[in-house]
This record gives sequence, C-alpha cells and structure tokens, in this order.
Amino acid sequence: MRQGWEFVNASDKRRQYYTPEREWTDKPILFFKQPFLVRSITIPYPRPELAKYLENAPPTGPVARTGLLSLPDEILLMILEDPDPTWAINSRVCLAITCKKLLVLAQPRLTHYRTFDLMAEWARCRIGCLGDRTDYEKVPDKLISPAMKDEIRATLEKNGPRYYHEPFQVFRFGFATAQLHRGATQQQAWALSLLKLPEADRRLFIAAIGAIYPPRNDWVLCNISKRQFVRADALAALNRKPDDQQPLLKHCLIDLGTALMMRIFWTSAHDDPNGVEAFIASKGSWVGDRHIITTIERAPYIEGDSRWEDVTDEVVADITTAFRMQYGDKWEDELRRFHFPPNDWLYCFDDDKQVEALFPDPERLMDRITRLEGEMSEMDIQIIPRRDYEGWDLL
Repeated sequence: MRQGWEFVNASDKRRQYYTPEREWTDKPILFFKQPFLVRSITIPYPRPELAKYLENAPPTGPVARTGLLSLPDEILLMILEDPDPTWAINSRVCLAITCKKLLVLAQPRLTHYRTFDLMAEWARCRIGCLGDRTDYEKVPDKLISPAMKDEIRATLEKNGPRYYHEPFQVFRFGFATAQLHRGATQQQAWALSLLKLPEADRRLFIAAIGAIYPPRNDWVLCNISKRQFVRADALAALNRKPDDQQPLLKHCLIDLGTALMMRIFWTSAHDDPNGVEAFIASKGSWVGDRHIITTIERAPYIEGDSRWEDVTDEVVADITTAFRMQYGDKWEDELRRFHFPPNDWLYCFDDDKQVEALFPDPERLMDRITRLEGEMSEMDIQIIPRRDYEGWDLL
C-alpha cells in the first residue's frame, strides 16, 4: 500500500494531512494541487483603501486633555494589545477604528495579525512533507530536532511501536478549514460582527483588517534559510496559462506549492527505489528550511543581491522530469489540461467581490444577521493571536 503523506510545521509542532481530490489514488502527492501550502505561507497585502484612512496621521503623544486619548501612546498600545484571550480580535479592531489615532497606533499589531495569524500561519516556519512510514530517527535534524526525536521515542516507549505515523507523534493535527482565513464574508464570527456595524464602520473595519492577493506578476517563493527563490510566472508558463492570477495560480496544476513540494518531500521508505517518489525525495534539500511567498516589490534586493539565487529553472526542470516519469510521452497533456481547483474556499479572501457582499440592502441585512445569530448561538469562536510580533519583518 502506498504510504500517506503529511505536512509538518516543526516551529509550531503542527501537522496538516494531505487530502487528494479523491479518497484513493495511485498518484504520488506531487501530482495534486496543494493550495493549503500556498495559502499558509503567502504574505498578503492590506486592502488599498487602508492607506487613505491612515493619511494625515495625528501627532504622537496625548491628543486630548481628558478621556482615552489623553493617555500616553504606551498606555494606549497596552490596551490595544491586551493579551487577555477573552478579548477577541474583532473587538480590538472595533476599538482601533473608533478614531484615526488608535487606528495608526494599532497598525503594527494588525499588520502582524493579518499576516501571520490569519493568512500565513506557516510563513517563516520550519516545514516539510513526510511519508507516514518514515523512520523518524533518519529525518534531518533541522526538521525534527534531537529533542523532538527524544520526545517521539519516549511516546513510542510508552504507547508501543507503530508501523506507520511514528514521525508525527509530537505534532498536533490541524484542519486547514479552521486555520486559514477565508475572508470576512466567509467566516461566521467575522460576518456577524461586521454586519452589526453602520456601513461606514463596516468599510473601515474591512480596510483595517482585510487582506488581499493583488494580481501582480512578480510573486516568488522564497527560501529564507538558503536565500533561493522561484518565480510564479515560470510555473504559469509551464502550464501554458501565463495569465492565471498569481500567486494562487488557481487553474494551474503546477503552482508555487508544487515548487515547494519538490524541495520538502522526504521519506526513508520507498515503495520503488527507482520510482518517481524516490526521485522527488532525492530533491528534498529544503526540508526544515523557512519559507514565504511574497513579491519582488516587497523584497527588491533578492534580484540585485548576489547572496540570493534564482533557482526557478532548476525547479522547473525537476518538475518536468517527475511528470515525464509519471506520465511518459503524455506528460504535457496531463500537465496542461484544465484542472478545476479543489477546496475552492482556499481561494477566498477579502477581494472586492467578497467585500461588497457585506453591504446588502436593509431587508437582506437583517435576515442575514438573524440567520448568523442562530448559527452562532451554540458556538464560541475566538481568533487568538499566537506569536510574538516584536521586530517582525517579511524576510
């Protein structure tokens, strides 16, 4: 039986199960789209209208004689960043949008939250893709450290040895549907909070926290650890869909997730030592490295800095070889046929179409609020930031 595969995040000790388009397949994992990989490490942009709200920012320090705005900036930041887990992030945003002073002060925290807690939870984390029959002792230490291996060994001694899933004993299982932000209109807790606000405040709320992937042609996958990058436009061209929107390449079988898979695929147990899975695993030189997907606009130095290497051609060549091994002479037909994107919600974010859905006519607005209140009555949903954000940067 072909072994299963899971994505692991060693930085946060989390794992994400690989789900193919159908329950059973003889194809290796590489030959299916993996939008979770792309979404979980892609650095989003804020909505463009946010810049207008931040224009003519008030001076630093107190701006009033009495009341909240008479407090020093340091105290206001402590209020906005209160770590109390009972204070949901949408409540913090509602406080921030009450005036420009608070909105400006809250930007570093909201930017980090939008990026690393909502949209790109695995960005800058040490990740890999492991086979479930892998000998955990042989996994590179930069993915599963000696301390983690000791923890796995202790767990197996306590619970007994297992034929498979040994490498995953110390990783928490997660569902992508619960982890990744799908846009304000697609998540009940967000939509309900938003719909109860006046229209002007709704638009400001979305500007403050909304995130998008603008249609640009300079999206790149960056290996921060090795200072290497892969261009999305070359992958779109390989699919003969050069106009497919980056970075998600929704209608391409090969995307930046595939490029990453070619470098983080690892196992010590091959069903066929001369087969395609063994070939892909032999290319796993990025296992345990840190990665992001961003744009050259935001990281212009990767083109002009001799310390950064463009490995796009090398990765494209390896993908081509893998497809030739799997499909023979018909590899181009398989690669370039139309692929309906699985898990379409992974392509949802706060784009213009989604945002306009937050502004229905008054009758439909009340109907939607009533329906959401009923659905939420037995749920306790809070999105709580996890990581420290001091000193964060994109690369």
